[in-house]
Amino acid sequence: MPIKGAPEQAILDWMGQIGGVGRENLLRKMSQKDLRAWMKSHPGYRSFSALRHPLLRAHVVFNRFILPTDRPAYADPRKILRQRYNLPIPNKAPDETWTPQHQKEAFAAFLAFLKGNLAGQTSIRVDQAWASQTAVLQGVSAVALTHAIVQEDDLAEQLPALARAVGVATCPEYRPEHLPGPVALDAIYDGKVEKAAIEVYRRDYLNFGFPRWNRR
Repeated sequence: MPIKGAPEQAILDWMGQIGGVGRENLLRKMSQKDLRAWMKSHPGYRSFSALRHPLLRAHVVFNRFILPTDRPAYADPRKILRQRYNLPIPNKAPDETWTPQHQKEAFAAFLAFLKGNLAGQTSIRVDQAWASQTAVLQGVSAVALTHAIVQEDDLAEQLPALARAVGVATCPEYRPEHLPGPVALDAIYDGKVEKAAIEVYRRDYLNFGFPRWNRR
């Protein structure tokens, strides 16, 4: 049960390696009817969702969907963020002149936007990429309940346990995904950035027990 902005891609790669199936052959994007039929025909299955620290997730989303210009689905929100909400990002994708200071200023402005957006105070809809993980899981629960909720730092240990529970004898190694973006979070992190993230995602910090983000 994927959460956009969380480690979805790395998990798909891991699942595709089980039994040599290949990521391209995984069953994905099923309708609710198809999913329920699959669940009925596979008793003993395990469902899970993976969480990412709210601050890191917001930064990944910013780098993956807002900074680049090659994401057609986010072209309009990107344009509106620049023009109406004064998000200090260039018209084109950042180049070699983009500095950590530019990244910090732009990301701080994005967090300020998210605070209003999740409170219903902006003209841009709440996107799944930056909706709170609490809200995403609440939405998923209308279709199916999640057996396990695993935080990103525990995936290497917990994914094999889930696989063994359904009879997988040999599990591939989970490999964390390469995070996108021209500037890493630890290059711009400080207490103000964390405080802004807590104000946006207070429910996630509370519901899932996230501490302050630790520099890697």
